[in-house]
Amino acid sequence: MQGTILWQLRPWIGKLPSSLQLRFDPGLLRATRPAWGGCLAGVRCEASEGRIDDDRLGNCMESGRGKARIIPRVVHMENKKKKISSIFGSFGSRACVHVPAARGRFLAEIESIREEANPDPVQFESPLAVILYPDPRLRLKNKRINVFDENLQQLVDEMFDVMYRTDGVGLSAPQVGVNVQLMVYNPIGVKGEGEEYVLINPKIVKYARNRAVVTEGCLSFPHIDAVVERPISVRVEAQDIKGKKFSINLKEWQARIFQHEYDHLEGVLYIDRMSEEVVKTIIPELMKLEEDFEQRTGQPAPERIHDRKFISSPSRQRSWSDS
Repeated sequence: MQGTILWQLRPWIGKLPSSLQLRFDPGLLRATRPAWGGCLAGVRCEASEGRIDDDRLGNCMESGRGKARIIPRVVHMENKKKKISSIFGSFGSRACVHVPAARGRFLAEIESIREEANPDPVQFESPLAVILYPDPRLRLKNKRINVFDENLQQLVDEMFDVMYRTDGVGLSAPQVGVNVQLMVYNPIGVKGEGEEYVLINPKIVKYARNRAVVTEGCLSFPHIDAVVERPISVRVEAQDIKGKKFSINLKEWQARIFQHEYDHLEGVLYIDRMSEEVVKTIIPELMKLEEDFEQRTGQPAPERIHDRKFISSPSRQRSWSDS
């Protein structure tokens, strides 16, 4: 790799909020070709509430197919509340990482910081309606919610109304065309009965080892039911409608509802969790949805079931544990 990492990151550094006041020293952050021998690389980052000291990287270049590698050794930050330390600490202190992979993690963390430092209220248009596969909004990235106001409460109320009208037990915001990290559900699925749950910015922190195969349906795939294998319980961390953080253990039916809606927040559909054999049994119904989308929008379907590449079972299991 020729040139400096800093130069390649320059357009992205400009996206950081001004409150962080990041300053990079181009004399420290450098990656050269392995043929040129060792390198001395590092970075200094000063923020309004924290500081990362120089991260000196010496003799870290390794030859191998012409790719540069770096090993971050020391990362220190006075204020742990800032996430900037994880940008570099996540690279690992011993194992080498390729510069392109490290740069990808760096950019992902910068984008995360940018979202949290520049909160925007949730915006949506009423009335809400369930969008159907293969609408591309079902695959978009869903933003974190940082503003907990009356507008958010209205969105939650309307999502529950849509869920009950369509005989659902759960609904995620992207299913109504609002790409934010929000889901609602009621295990009973009847208004006035059972308990209503609202989870904002949820994250699964633990999965059960045991799994079960159960038939699932989805409001974005009307009248298409098929079996999906999932862990029987999960531990979840999230925020409520007021922004208060909480954790909850979900089992069996509630765990399945949550995981189905959580997949939507990750841009994953339940057909992605099905085995190839199961998907083959519903191909005609999926093709009909694709044709309906093209007739309704006048645009080609953004994805087709016949173009799908099925992943092996071990990969699917890794996706569960890494979510």
